Amino acid sequence: MLSYLSSLFSSRIPTALYSNRLASTAATASGSQTMSIAERVEKSIADNKVTIFTKAGCPYCTATKNLFTNDYPDETVNFVEVPERERMDWKAYMSDKTGEDTFPSIWINQKAISGGNSGIQSLHRNGKLATLLKDE
Repeated sequence: MLSYLSSLFSSRIPTALYSNRLASTAATASGSQTMSIAERVEKSIADNKVTIFTKAGCPYCTATKNLFTNDYPDETVNFVEVPERERMDWKAYMSDKTGEDTFPSIWINQKAISGGNSGIQSLHRNGKLATLLKDE
């Protein structure tokens, strides 16, 4: 089971089925090792309505995952856990792309949500997150 999970690029699952164990898949699948970090990031964002880049042990990432799990259980979310060995390169790419290099990095409809967990929680509280999720 672990070898199967580690071979995945990310976990794209409905939040109703989400668990920490399932979301801990690495962003370096054997089939995607030839892709650069930039290519993998762009593919994840382009191929999914909601993509959330996380890191293990991050309390802000956990809070964001819990928000989607509890309040948007029918939304399919692509959780991508960035491996520790790739974090510096990932942070450099995201800093160039968005001006932010923190976790979680949240993308909805191919647009970055500024502020990470604080930003997404604020959008949720004022009702704008539900609107974003309805937009295609």
